[in-house]
Amino acid sequence: MSYTDLYLKFENEEQMRSVLFEKVPTEWDQSDPENPIATAWEERQLYRNTDLINLIATKDATIDPESGDIITEAEYAEGFHVNIRAVGEDTSSLEDYRVDPEPNTPARVWA
Repeated sequence: MSYTDLYLKFENEEQMRSVLFEKVPTEWDQSDPENPIATAWEERQLYRNTDLINLIATKDATIDPESGDIITEAEYAEGFHVNIRAVGEDTSSLEDYRVDPEPNTPARVWA
């Protein structure tokens, strides 16, 4: 089986959801059987294997071992991060969101 791993970065979660998910109706008003009206929706991912990572730490926080207080805050890479493992799926629409260059040591990988 052939697959392609993609490491993606979006400006924010809203942008990510607009690209990787679609809203599909789950319930309908059947008052007029000839013209049902969708009344409830849910998001469904467009790619079978989607791993929402969100924040990636570039520097860990420092914690006082005695008190548990945070001494220095963690630092994070910009953007909302997602990994996709595409199995025979067209990913051409994702090219603008690919991390370039791809990470040598990704924060998370597929098993």
